[in-house]
Amino acid sequence: MPCQPLPIACLLALTVVGSLRATELSAQPLEQFTGLRLSVGQAVRVTGPQGHRTAGTIVRLEERLLILRLDDRNEYTVQAGDVEELAVQRRYGWQGAAIGAAVGLGLTLIDCRRNPDTPCDPDLPILLGASVGGLLGHGFKRYDVRFTLVGRGMTGR
Repeated sequence: MPCQPLPIACLLALTVVGSLRATELSAQPLEQFTGLRLSVGQAVRVTGPQGHRTAGTIVRLEERLLILRLDDRNEYTVQAGDVEELAVQRRYGWQGAAIGAAVGLGLTLIDCRRNPDTPCDPDLPILLGASVGGLLGHGFKRYDVRFTLVGRGMTGR
């Protein structure tokens, strides 16, 4: 099978670019949760009045009400108007897989140039790189901010 790096590189670039998120900045209090692309089962972190932060998993989602299950199995209710910042926990499995596949492809291309007499088959290095990268990426997590209330004396973080 001939080595076709261009379609694979385009697919990897689309994977990384497609994973970017936007943050909604507002000078007005949050009126509803519906525009923030939230769903039941997502892990979120909510910053409320006086900077109090609470992290949990969404168990109920309504237009103006969010109910979280905390680590200790208690539930925490959040009114939309009380939210100063809302962030969704994100893991990096897909990004890690894309980076690992790109590394596997790069190593294959280097090997193809060094050994032009041997057949060039990128499948195994790409699959191994994607698997290792995906596993490593899944271990990394961070919170992506979906909403931030600006202008209430909050400082940048």
